[in-house]
Amino acid sequence: MSPNGSIRPISGSGVLVDPKGIILTNAHVAQYVLLSESPRVGLNCYIRTGSPAVLRWIPKVMYLPPAWMEAHAVDITSARPVGTGEHDYALLSIVGSADGAPLPTSFPFVAPDTREAIGFLGDQVIAASYPAEFIGSSAGFNIYSASSITSIRQLFTFVDSTVDVISVGGVIEAQSGSSGGAIVNAWNRLIGIITTTSDGATTADRDLRAITLSYINRDIAAQSGSNLSTTLSGNPVAQTEQFSAHTAPRLIKMLLDQILK
Repeated sequence: MSPNGSIRPISGSGVLVDPKGIILTNAHVAQYVLLSESPRVGLNCYIRTGSPAVLRWIPKVMYLPPAWMEAHAVDITSARPVGTGEHDYALLSIVGSADGAPLPTSFPFVAPDTREAIGFLGDQVIAASYPAEFIGSSAGFNIYSASSITSIRQLFTFVDSTVDVISVGGVIEAQSGSSGGAIVNAWNRLIGIITTTSDGATTADRDLRAITLSYINRDIAAQSGSNLSTTLSGNPVAQTEQFSAHTAPRLIKMLLDQILK
């Protein structure tokens, strides 16, 4: 993501979850994509892929929970914003190629598993992302993907008995830039997206946490009226245009109120 002006460069991660080119990431990453849609902000956002990552596609926000923006728009200018992961997810739609080439007819993707209690303590998982904090690559240049085999160490909930957040401990992905990265189980299904990490001088000192796909599935249904499966089965072009026309202007204003005040 390459901004002009007062917005600092930032990179994040995301996971293709549908062959139509739909990316699941964090709301705190997607908010910059949302800002780039405003003519009042000199901001360009791109999707990079590969290792090293190369600029490939242009994204647009397909869905971002208004509840997250209402709680966290004020954090847009913070150097190290703090969050629990609640409502911290978003869907991006790939709408074009950076070089103007035709988009592929189908994108490679990781299938999400939204079933409840799909991850248990001790289960082996793979954490994968584009960590950038310790390699001087916050703007997304010369950045390489990383993956680690680890295990689920703790389970957390936002409400009562549901598993909403999983912890996988200190791995190399416990860095800035990993937000929106994947937690994949032994059956190659996406069961979580990386959301937060605790403080620590090294990645080994930190606790990497991810919100579960079961939580995202429940929350997007509560927020929008459609669960994740129904959302992904729809027309991403129409859904993106609808969000852009009816929801995005209000959310962009919340961010601009903080940046321009």
